[in-house]
Amino acid sequence: MKKYIILILLNCVAFTACDSDKDRILFDPDNGQTLLSFANSTVELAILINDSGTAEVVVNSSTRAPLDRNFNLSINAPADLGAEYYNIPSSFTIPANAYQGSFTISGIDPLGEQIPTEEVIVSIEASGEVVVASSLTIRIFITCPVEPGAFTGDYLVEQVTPTIFGLDTFDPDGGGVVLTLFDQSTSEAALGVTLTGPNQRAFEAFYVASVGLDNLTSYVMDFVCEEVIFADEQFTFTACSGNSIFLGPGVGGNGMYISGDDSSFTLTFQDDITDACGEGSPDVTLQWTKQ
Repeated sequence: MKKYIILILLNCVAFTACDSDKDRILFDPDNGQTLLSFANSTVELAILINDSGTAEVVVNSSTRAPLDRNFNLSINAPADLGAEYYNIPSSFTIPANAYQGSFTISGIDPLGEQIPTEEVIVSIEASGEVVVASSLTIRIFITCPVEPGAFTGDYLVEQVTPTIFGLDTFDPDGGGVVLTLFDQSTSEAALGVTLTGPNQRAFEAFYVASVGLDNLTSYVMDFVCEEVIFADEQFTFTACSGNSIFLGPGVGGNGMYISGDDSSFTLTFQDDITDACGEGSPDVTLQWTKQ
């Protein structure tokens, strides 16, 4: 029996309806209950080897107030991550008449050596008048400097191991595809993507391009001390039977690069990390060669 598999481009459309005026709820930004949420669910704290690093965390509020408002933070860190590596404040402030507040997290490399990537969970402490909608995951890792402008521009991308269904990930015809890498100084203007550090690179591509879906989107990778790491879970804007397909960091290992040589590198990621298509979640490797 032939097996027919349809990849469906996921389109999200929300509909609302009100039968009468009593169904309409007017939100009160000054006297209503306060809902707090982190602007991003994950923030990367990249610490340069033998040096330090910082990152900014933004918190959104559903209400404003005429005076500054202070909120406490709780921190859940892995037992094997020394406190000397990171500094996270115990509270933060949302200024008067503002809907947003922020705080800075920082880290240092006290030993001059790499450590495995660790995750610290930060939560806002709720109260009777404050509801908290989310927690924050801080990914802490040691990284090595990448030369400004390195690993940018056009690269020929060739499939080393296949994606799900035996297809090429971004290549429409099996002959390789040229993709353009952007760094922190160019990604926002070119792709609308804000990169969090100088070692990140972004590119834009169609997922399973040979299928011909209109799912062009951006993907981000980190260059970390001669490893190329696919940055967190990233949505392909594609689905199998309504189940979204995400890509994530490689399970069996990461890609590789050589410091000071941006002529080529490899990128490894896990395809369809939730097995939305029922074809497994293989590690996929791509070879990138500068043009």
